[in-house]
Amino acid sequence: MLRELAANRGVIMINFYPGYLDADANAAARKHFGTHRERFLELRQRFEGDFLGRMRASRELNRELPWPQTPLDVLLDHFDHAIQVAGAAHVGIGADWDGVPSMPSGMDDVSRLPSLTRGLLERGHSRETVVGVLGENLLRVMQENERIAAELASRP
Repeated sequence: MLRELAANRGVIMINFYPGYLDADANAAARKHFGTHRERFLELRQRFEGDFLGRMRASRELNRELPWPQTPLDVLLDHFDHAIQVAGAAHVGIGADWDGVPSMPSGMDDVSRLPSLTRGLLERGHSRETVVGVLGENLLRVMQENERIAAELASRP
């Protein structure tokens, strides 16, 4: 899939959710949900139709009942793999800070991106690769999409 995405000049946006990155974290998250299932379902039902209320209540419940995390190195391993297979120009950040209940240790919010940057540089990735991962790769794809949309819109 990564090779095909690169062949089509796309970008894989790496999601940071530990349950997607680490089999042990995934198993722990399933257990966590099973243990607290009723609380999570009650919250969903109580805030049905109130997305913002549910998001705020979910954040509060997740602070009370913290979800499993994984080390930052596991996230960096995923970036390394994607860069190796797809190429440095085809990898980006798809963190999902607003949609998953936990992040790798030390990546709690966007203010922690320097840790990711430092980790990639320490693993030998060039400044050019890191700048691409941090956003330039995605911007390239968006510009290409805009170019194609304008071309299609100008056709009779």
